[in-house]
Formats: sequence, structure tokens, C-alpha cells
Amino acid sequence: MNRDGVRWAKDVEPEQVGWVYDRYIPRRLVTLVAGSRGAGKTLAALWFAREVSLQGGAVWCNTAEDALASVIRPRLEVAGANLSAIRVSSEPYRFPRDRELFEKAIIGHAEEGRPDDLVILDSLQRHVPRYQTALDAVEAMAGLAEIADDYDLAIIVVGDLLASLVPDASCCNWP
Repeated sequence: MNRDGVRWAKDVEPEQVGWVYDRYIPRRLVTLVAGSRGAGKTLAALWFAREVSLQGGAVWCNTAEDALASVIRPRLEVAGANLSAIRVSSEPYRFPRDRELFEKAIIGHAEEGRPDDLVILDSLQRHVPRYQTALDAVEAMAGLAEIADDYDLAIIVVGDLLASLVPDASCCNWP
């Protein structure tokens, strides 16, 4: 390692990584699924939920974006998910404010005998309403990362980042 802390990747001792979904969704970390509106971010997150449910894992999908009865459940059904392994809710958790309440729900799921392996929070904008304020965003994401680590689960946060960062995404020929 040189004086500025930079070193070659070959010199870093790798750590064992646990996966909720092999090579895509690591345990004990927060994964952000981001893109423009209508790009299929929620659909991708629900596909991960399907895969985890079919592998025997438990999933909790909390959405503040889509209706449970007309969007979330039908998408999970069509995907062939194990609906008995996926909890759904539309609780208005706001981070960092509601961290303790959210953590109590995760503990409650474990006490029911089926701890969460994967938690999906849809969307970043609804769950972290001040995500564009650095201190609030850092505190919110650090809290979620601590929960993921403490409870050996993965958290997927779905976010519409391009819409907020690029006023007219069509200027860039992005889908």
C-alpha cells in the first residue's frame, strides 16, 4: 500500500460473501436498483423476490409506490413466486426517522419463526424523502446498512435517481 492508501486489488485479502441470491444480492448489505421511471426497477426487484422465495427464503416487500392488490401481488403471481414466502405491506416508513419502528417489524418477523432474508423498499423517494440532503441520506442508508448487517439480510432500495439528477433524461438518449 502506498502513502495515500491505494493498493492493487490483488493485494486485498478477499472476504467470504453470503448471498441471498447468488452473485447478485449480497447478504448484510443494501443494494440500490435505480433508473428512470418506467424502466422496470420494481419488476426487477420482484423478480429477485421470486427467486429468493423459490429458494426457500423469506421476503418482505414494502412499497409506497404501487398498490398491493392490483400491482404487487399480480406481478408476483405471474412471475411464479411462492406467495407464502413473501410478506407485502405499504407502511409509510420514513428514514432515518422510522428506523426503530422498521427494525421492530424485522424482529417481529423473526419472532414469528420466519425471519426476512430479503427486504425490498420501494421507493427511495418515498422512504427517504430527504434523500437529496446529504446528511439525511447518509444517516438513512447507514441505518439500513446496520440493520442488514445486524439481521443477516439483504435490503434492496428501488429509486428513480435519473429523474431527479437529469431534468430531461431524453437529452442523453437513455431509455
